[in-house]
Amino acid sequence: KSGAFNLQAQSGVLNTQLMVGGRDFKSDLLNRLVQAPLKLTAPVTLSQQAVQATYQLEGASLGGKGDVAYDLASGTTETNLQIFAAPSALPEALTAKLTKTAGLAGNVRIVNGAVEAKNVVLTSELVEARGSASLRSGAIDAAFNGTLPDLARLSAGAQGSGSFSLAASGTLEAPSAKISLAVPKAVLSGKQLDGFSADVTAALSQGAIGGDIKAKGSIAGQAIDVDAVMKQDKGRTAIPDLQVKIGPNVISGALTLDAAFLPDGKLTFDLPGLSLIGAMAAQPLNGALKGNLALSAPQ
Repeated sequence: KSGAFNLQAQSGVLNTQLMVGGRDFKSDLLNRLVQAPLKLTAPVTLSQQAVQATYQLEGASLGGKGDVAYDLASGTTETNLQIFAAPSALPEALTAKLTKTAGLAGNVRIVNGAVEAKNVVLTSELVEARGSASLRSGAIDAAFNGTLPDLARLSAGAQGSGSFSLAASGTLEAPSAKISLAVPKAVLSGKQLDGFSADVTAALSQGAIGGDIKAKGSIAGQAIDVDAVMKQDKGRTAIPDLQVKIGPNVISGALTLDAAFLPDGKLTFDLPGLSLIGAMAAQPLNGALKGNLALSAPQ
């Protein structure tokens, strides 16, 4: 509705409102996200130069506010948003790990097909992150830094916190990324983890991945050393020399992953201290294991 809209000049304010009193989506995810009652109010201001709106979202599981502006001359859209979601609105696997609201905020600009997101901030009990991302003419540029404030929310047997960074570049057809994780101190299933760091670099091209996986640190006073180089080989991903050492436990071998990332190759393992691996994997493992494993992807 509008009490002051000039139809001839195409200017004025339109007061818009959307009410949701019930829902029955085929998607369980949508049913969780959109819980009635839900109210969206968005006064829209029109002029010969721009379309502008502010909005406020109030609901049983969702809330938020923001503004959006569209410049008619340049075709530029700019928006500022803040969205909050109760644990009940999120996927079931996350709901069980959260007791407080999760939030997402940022500024988004769209012009000439390019999308740029700045000052993106994610807040939750599981992960906190901030950064920016853009997509211009198929080129990707993204950088985020964050923390894992409470590892116990990710794994019941863990205590401590960690930090991470993510950078992405390349194109939609051939993206590349680097992910780093650091956990200075933590306790995993009763075992002390110290100075743990992991770095993954990866580039995708023609369905194959090239890059490196490295991890170092110590658990229960014993060294962790993981080293794997991924190479692109005729549309497949080859890992010619996989080395995983966790204390006295050693896994080595060579693998090739097909286009569906199904493995083919052989692994040799000597695991006299399975409890260390169990602690890293948050699984109750004990005892020892030694042998070889041959993997074959279906033809």
